[in-house]
Parts: sequence; C-alpha cells; structure tokens
Amino acid sequence: MDAELTDQHQQALITRLIEQFGFLDRSGKTFDQGHFSEALRMATSIRTLVHDTRNSRSLLGQLGVKQKMSWVDSGGEPLPGETLGEIMLKMGMFITTVSVSQGTASLSIEPMSMNYILKTFTVCDFDSWWTTPVLVGRGESLSRSQLVDMLANKDGGAHVDLLKQAYIRALRTIPVFRPHMPPGEAKDFDHSEVARRAAQMAMRTMTTEVLLSIHNQANGIDPSGRLRSYTSSV
Repeated sequence: MDAELTDQHQQALITRLIEQFGFLDRSGKTFDQGHFSEALRMATSIRTLVHDTRNSRSLLGQLGVKQKMSWVDSGGEPLPGETLGEIMLKMGMFITTVSVSQGTASLSIEPMSMNYILKTFTVCDFDSWWTTPVLVGRGESLSRSQLVDMLANKDGGAHVDLLKQAYIRALRTIPVFRPHMPPGEAKDFDHSEVARRAAQMAMRTMTTEVLLSIHNQANGIDPSGRLRSYTSSV
C-alpha cells in the first residue's frame, strides 16, 4: 500500500476494488451463458483497474500495488504435444476447434478455461503483462493494453479503427482463421463475426487472468482481509 494513504482513503479504494472485482466476476459468468457483449464491460473494468493516463490513475495504481503484483499469463508453458499452431492460438488468448459436417467446415472460438489456465500459466510483472504482444502476424502485434483499448473505447476514433484493422490482419495470418475470413469481410472488424468473436474470447481469458491475479494476492493488496472474503468465488 502507499504509505501516504490514510486508512479511510485506503478502505474507500478497497471498496471500489471489491466493486470492480464483482463487476468482472459477474460479467464473466454472464458471458459464459452466451452474452458475449459483456466483453465490452469487462474491458472497461480492466481499464479502470490498471490503466494510467496523464489525467487519471488506475485503481490498483492508487493503491500502490499494481507494479508490485505478479500477473497471471495464460500463455504459460507449452503442454506436452502442443504444436506450434496451438501455441500461436494460445498467444492470442483463445482456443479454436474446426468441425466438418456434410462437407462444410465451421470454426468454434472459445476462451481459455480457468482449469486450462491453472495447468499452464506463468506469472510476470505488470508492464510485461500489459504491453507484451499476445497476437502477432503480418507485421502487426497487439498487446493486452491495445485489446482493452479496442473494446473499451465506445467512442471509437482513428486509433481504435487502426487497432481493429491490425487485429484482423494479424488474425488472417493464423491458418485456421483464413478460410472463415473472406477478404472483403476482413477489412471491417465491426462486420466480421469471426474477428469480433476472437476478440471477445480473448477478453474473457484476460478477465480470468485478472481475477486470478487479484485473488492470489488479495492478502497483500488488503491486509485487513475484506478483499479476500470477496474473491473466494474464483
């Protein structure tokens, strides 16, 4: 904790952290019921928790713990027998399967489950977690920070449009995606169901990372124990 924080201010920040943790947890569970638009809310909560700007400080930054925490990285260590393609998909923070019925192939994109992450995850410092590319291809690289910016920025703007275009170009370098992203559709993120679904699933995986990171270090973030009692659902 920041030494300069008064007990009252610290507890007020912990209350806000508990609220944001609850928002993320509930959005994740709603997402798992098929309401994939919750990815936008999850991105907004994660930005509130960790994103610092010239004009505002993140919640975990105000608590003085963001840079001290170890952050769960779902990419983790390769599992025995994993192919390079499977490792690339893991970097993108989603898992894909292709099924064929009556000669037609369909692509399924899913987030990494809690159990899957717990088997493979590593930990890293915040800056590495936030800025290291998680999707790379065709000269493009996108980080968790950029994924959050792309989904949480409801007003859009030129930089968001550029991120969306970069995301599509990077996805199309992954062989399993290419047949499901026609060139015409691949130019417009908002009209590409495959690209939007991949980004939504990546955000669900990222939400699990954040929930686990806070849960695992709840006692260090809040020695009073209040936070720990609210993170037990993870």
